[in-house]
Amino acid sequence: MFVLPPINESQEYFEDIAKTTWTTAEKTQSDACKELKKGNRTLVIQCKLDDTQDGLKIVLHYRYHKGTLYCFIEEKD
Repeated sequence: MFVLPPINESQEYFEDIAKTTWTTAEKTQSDACKELKKGNRTLVIQCKLDDTQDGLKIVLHYRYHKGTLYCFIEEKD
């Protein structure tokens, strides 16, 4: 999985979130994950991180491109 975090200083933190969320999605939303692998689809998951001081809200955009899973992480206000 290739993760594009909102800030590079927190690369490992966001990689862990992206991987954990993807693993959970594979278990709970297996049909959506299978459709995603077919191509030209994006799985969007909205999260609120309670382990941060202000409850950071992020949106994870998962997409396969040439057999590699990418996750673009968008920080929300």
